[in-house]
Amino acid sequence: MKILDCESIDSTFASIEEILRIERSLLEEVLGDLDLEEECRRAGGRSAGEILLDTASRHARAEATAFDRTCWFHFIRTHPPNIFSRGLLPLNDALPFLWGFLLMLLPEDFPLREWYGFAQNPPSGPYHARLADSALLGPFALLTREAGLSGCPAGIHDSLRAPEIVEEICAAFGAEHDFDLLGAYRRNTKPCVVSFMDSETRPEYLGAALHYLYRHLRGEPQPADSGTRFNSKGVAIPQENIRKVEFLPVDTP
Repeated sequence: MKILDCESIDSTFASIEEILRIERSLLEEVLGDLDLEEECRRAGGRSAGEILLDTASRHARAEATAFDRTCWFHFIRTHPPNIFSRGLLPLNDALPFLWGFLLMLLPEDFPLREWYGFAQNPPSGPYHARLADSALLGPFALLTREAGLSGCPAGIHDSLRAPEIVEEICAAFGAEHDFDLLGAYRRNTKPCVVSFMDSETRPEYLGAALHYLYRHLRGEPQPADSGTRFNSKGVAIPQENIRKVEFLPVDTP
């Protein structure tokens, strides 16, 4: 089975070697000799990924660029030892567990009636808008592990700090009550990376992986397309599709 796995530079090279049947040394030479900026100027609208895939394919022994699975990286902050036994859940399915966890973070003397009144209808426009749009329910993931660890690409929330829905709930709660619920959440959780497999494969994923390698060889920042995004749009990722659950060192709250 051919898998595109961009967990690391080495795994990405290994994936491209297997899919395109091109040795790493040759691929490094091809990418090293390419002036991508100049090629993009000449290409008239073609993306960097398309140019890189065409260039690599000309030196490959594979007759096609097809592969079988794509590995994705989901970034979250959660409480250990969460092993995602129910899989990666979309937001609407995960909310009951989230609300229960937030309740446990409250001071012992906090009036439960006030909490339940708040939880039934949080005074947060972004919260309600998120739940009303299936495209915002996730689960979400990125193509390269490094993209989520070195600062998420523009327009993508840093969920290792806290999921957006948690920040929205905590902001609304903090506006009504003198308690830092977000701080309590961060103190009782750890950043986590969940890798999983998906059967959707596209040439653009290979192009993004090659762009990731191209920039790495030059010591340049990651390209925007290395943050190619997966969106399950409200459909859970089954537990059997999960490859690894990795809790990261705790950062400063």
